[in-house]
Amino acid sequence: MLRLVLILGMPGLLSCPAGAGNAWDGEGADGKWSTAANWDANTLPTASTLIQFGGTSQLASSNDLFSAGAVSGGLQFNAGAGPFVITGNGLSLTGNVTNNSASLQTISLPLSISGASIIDAASGPITLGGVLSASGANAALMKNGSHPLTLTTGSYSGSLTVNQGTLNVLGTLPNGVAVTVGMAGTLSGTGSINRAVNIAGNIYPGVDGIGTLSTGRPSPTSTLGNTTITGQLTATGNNKLMVNGNLAFSDSTGRFATLNISESAVSATPVVIAEYTGTVSGMLGAQLTYIVEYHGGANGRQVTVMRPDDSYWYWAYGKGLTLANLALDQDPDHDGFSNLMEFILGGNPLARSGNSAPTLTTDADNFIFHFVRTDDAKYNSLHPTILKTQWSTDLSQWNDIIIPDNISGSGPVTVVRTTVDYVSVAIPKASAVNGRMFIRLAASRTL
Repeated sequence: MLRLVLILGMPGLLSCPAGAGNAWDGEGADGKWSTAANWDANTLPTASTLIQFGGTSQLASSNDLFSAGAVSGGLQFNAGAGPFVITGNGLSLTGNVTNNSASLQTISLPLSISGASIIDAASGPITLGGVLSASGANAALMKNGSHPLTLTTGSYSGSLTVNQGTLNVLGTLPNGVAVTVGMAGTLSGTGSINRAVNIAGNIYPGVDGIGTLSTGRPSPTSTLGNTTITGQLTATGNNKLMVNGNLAFSDSTGRFATLNISESAVSATPVVIAEYTGTVSGMLGAQLTYIVEYHGGANGRQVTVMRPDDSYWYWAYGKGLTLANLALDQDPDHDGFSNLMEFILGGNPLARSGNSAPTLTTDADNFIFHFVRTDDAKYNSLHPTILKTQWSTDLSQWNDIIIPDNISGSGPVTVVRTTVDYVSVAIPKASAVNGRMFIRLAASRTL
């Protein structure tokens, strides 16, 4: 006979994660790890197991239980845990550090990494306030989780990869294995990373966009000092990337970096967003309203960005033109009007229309040539538009009538000002040969 036995509520049969140790409940009279009352079931944990922290009591927690350098199976802050500050004797980490709470967890005791460990800011931020170091050549630290990890000090020289979220470096990371930032990661801070840095995600110097982040080594010829960005450089006008080595905005696969900067941070005065001591290569993809200079500054080793004092760039960007079709003499919509003429007449460079085309009327004595001129085509000190009406009787020799910027009510040119300029140019009929005359509008400027 088969028997089915169902056991409910039997003591000792409750399961827990494999390798899990006791969880901190903070019910003791102090914050010491050696106080048994601070742990579930008043049982002290063992160093080699996962040490868990929960609750909101005795948040100032100090390791006086394990001697400095004791092997630790990892630290975990459980859901609902308050903002702990962990101090005391250092640990040799063989497991992971995970924050499953929404609170900032600060680990101010020294941590040594000897193998592959993960710092997972899964539900809240983590700050490593103690010395972070590498023990042996196999040290490999990965940052996971969408919340930030902040390093304030340390001598860690091992492999460091940012898979997700932000790594804030406020101290110094010494020469060692390159720092790699994945596509979902961000590197930030005001510290120094004295090694190669490879950015497929985002590099955002400073803290909250303020300050300088240094990368690389003093020798620009060393590949260990180079910084390669194929993801995004985020600039605010108040932050800067300082590269001690070569700075590359592309890699061997042909990927290029992009620039992320707010409109308010850019002006007609160059803003320094990066400096380098070696060479620069590649380019930053940016909006058409920005000009990026890669050899700026007194030493020619600054990357600067500025907004050109040029209304044509704003117009081109607003109309949807790209670097491939914004040249003054290009005609993307093939309507016979160049971009420059569309700019002057108020046309659309990407849609055919004759609505903005000049017109011709006559009176008893003159041919009268009419056209509209937008404000954007005037009053630009850096890149003035030279506008003129030309007439000819043989299409070979052309006579110029310059169109002034100011409003004129005398001579051959009349400008009537409303929201735009309505320009009329009178050319005497007597200048025609056999009743024949050709009239056109001509313009020139530089980008």
